[in-house]
Amino acid sequence: MNIDTHKFKKLLLEKRISQKELEEILGLPRTRVSVWLNRKSIPNKYIDEINRALNMDIVRYFNEVPKSTKDNAALIPYFGEVDITSSELPFWNKNVVLEPTASYVLPDTLADFILPVIGNSMSPNIEGGDKIAIKEVKDTSVIFYGCVYVIITEDYRLVKVVRRHQDESKVILHSYNNAYDDIDLPKNKIIKMFAVQEVLKKML
Repeated sequence: MNIDTHKFKKLLLEKRISQKELEEILGLPRTRVSVWLNRKSIPNKYIDEINRALNMDIVRYFNEVPKSTKDNAALIPYFGEVDITSSELPFWNKNVVLEPTASYVLPDTLADFILPVIGNSMSPNIEGGDKIAIKEVKDTSVIFYGCVYVIITEDYRLVKVVRRHQDESKVILHSYNNAYDDIDLPKNKIIKMFAVQEVLKKML
């Protein structure tokens, strides 16, 4: 069955189950779900088991036609002047009033806001000049390893893939661009996390 990768990741977030946990429930080798995501396809023989694991009908979920965006989709603010790498990040400080530079309608996306991407550490998947739709993670103890997050600490403001560390008190911040080294980050250093829900590619 063909799947929408973004929609499947969002489903796992909503069900509060990680890719690793799903693999364990289904008795699959590690990283098998990542293979499905990369191929944008789930073998039909696993559909019934996934339905039971998630307590839903995933065929119907992926075949649902989104409701009219005009009547049902909310406008998502875009803060085009915010530098995500800067020392001050007013977009998550509730004491600062920041006016969006634009608004977008993104069907089937629950993002809080949209920010511009600066730099090339996540190239070629996410390029400088792209935009990312992000949603705040309220419970930072629940991390979906292998997914892309905006990580906020006192020292870092980064867009990275978060990977599992052999030390459970830490995470690995990974760049798609091999020119950048991985960063070992203690979990207790994370001030805020935002899950990247959608990448809006720049127009060439």
